[in-house]
Amino acid sequence: MKYLRDEKGQIFFNSRTAEDVVSLSWRLFVERVMAEFTTVKYDAALRIVDPKDSYLDFLERAGSQDLIYRDLVTKLRNWISDEKHGKPGSDFLKYIQVLKVLREAFYFEANRPFDEYWYGEKPTFRLKADILSALPTEPTEVVGELKQVLAKYIAETQAYLAGN
Repeated sequence: MKYLRDEKGQIFFNSRTAEDVVSLSWRLFVERVMAEFTTVKYDAALRIVDPKDSYLDFLERAGSQDLIYRDLVTKLRNWISDEKHGKPGSDFLKYIQVLKVLREAFYFEANRPFDEYWYGEKPTFRLKADILSALPTEPTEVVGELKQVLAKYIAETQAYLAGN
């Protein structure tokens, strides 16, 4: 997102509500990642990753940063493992849902200008109201705002697709 903002000049959609959904989803995810990995390690990881890299480029880069890379991979595996083994407070899958919201809103909005005129049909919108209960519960302020905006976005998008 930082790359898109800094290098490409912001992201705008037809729907301001969609912009809010993407912005809040990204904020929630990044804050959780920073809490899990610390700001220093997060910044170190960003130095390893270049958005233009192929997967092989990433592996080569990451291999040259052994200590940082190994520590990040260990933390990520622990975060996933805690979820897999039902450790209280684990929330990895809830943040996967946050990324799903971000991806679906981004994909739908990126294609909306082309839907009927380019593709000849309206796009598929896969977010449903049940996603709201799959999201994290903390931090309550940000999650509450995301849930409110997301519910509005889902309703607006369903009305758009229905032709209302």
